[in-house]
Amino acid sequence: MASDAAPSQSPMEEEQRRVLEKLERDVQRKKEPSTSSAQNRNYQLFLVDAHGFFDAMTVRLPSSWNALIAGHTRVGAFAAAENLFAEMPDKTIISWTATISGYCQNGLADRVTVVSVLPAWAPSAALEQGERIHRYPSAMGFDRHPTVQIALVGMYAKCGNLAKARHPFDRIPEK
Repeated sequence: MASDAAPSQSPMEEEQRRVLEKLERDVQRKKEPSTSSAQNRNYQLFLVDAHGFFDAMTVRLPSSWNALIAGHTRVGAFAAAENLFAEMPDKTIISWTATISGYCQNGLADRVTVVSVLPAWAPSAALEQGERIHRYPSAMGFDRHPTVQIALVGMYAKCGNLAKARHPFDRIPEK
């Protein structure tokens, strides 16, 4: 009897799936009103406590670093987040996503961020993920810039879909 269960994903595929879901949530949050100043103040106080625990840790797992980086970017403490990121010994795709998402949530991401992120996903050759990633620059209004178009062409081509690569290619004004 054949199993209806989906084939198990590799750890990298699972991590990519989680990152994509986070990017999609970030796009949705960008469309929603920001948290109140009282909520933000409570979160800042919580973050001070969390940072105290983090500083006292003898073994710091990537998830601890990532949570603290995400917390700092959430309240707009970008210098602290950048310092943590720079100090982090083993950066993962989640570390990068936490940092980039923080900038995006606060309206600080730009087309350079998008162009930097798109090629990182292309080697996985996962067209569905590529399409989900494409929705992010579209939602943020970055997809019309030639450098973003070029990154989209490369991503779709590496995913093996030349028809999808053709659309952003055709939108590049000067070739």
